[in-house]
Amino acid sequence: MPIELAAYNLWANSLIANTIAQISDTDYRKHIGSSFASISQTVAHLYAAEQLWYNRFVQPEKAIWDEANFPQEQQAGLTAWIGASRQFANYATGLVPAQLDDIIAYTDLKGNSHNDSLKVLLQHVFNHSTHHRGQLVTMLRIAGATTMPRTDFIAYHRK
Repeated sequence: MPIELAAYNLWANSLIANTIAQISDTDYRKHIGSSFASISQTVAHLYAAEQLWYNRFVQPEKAIWDEANFPQEQQAGLTAWIGASRQFANYATGLVPAQLDDIIAYTDLKGNSHNDSLKVLLQHVFNHSTHHRGQLVTMLRIAGATTMPRTDFIAYHRK
């Protein structure tokens, strides 16, 4: 299931990114308020989180929170976000089922050490994206977007 969720995550993120691409740069940066102040800050957060987790799994020495280097230009930022989601989906697609039980040792952003299975961590990453995609939909509606894509997992599964 986590491997299918990686493909779903890329699909759903792409649909939301396409919707965000249709709003103005002003609305992209406008202070709306949610977990993050703006759509751009929420997208930057999603990008940084996927990059961090990918690096924790693939190249732990590069596992840093790198939101500061997120592209400021709207289209470049959306492209970077979807690139991170694609990289993650490609990684997950290459996993064999036995690897999902591998234990990943990592340090969280507060300096606490953890050991969790890859399966649990993958589900965490994709659930995190779902949480913030929901916030983005609300923020997009506040910014004036009137048409939202259906990003439910069942819609992905049935496509």
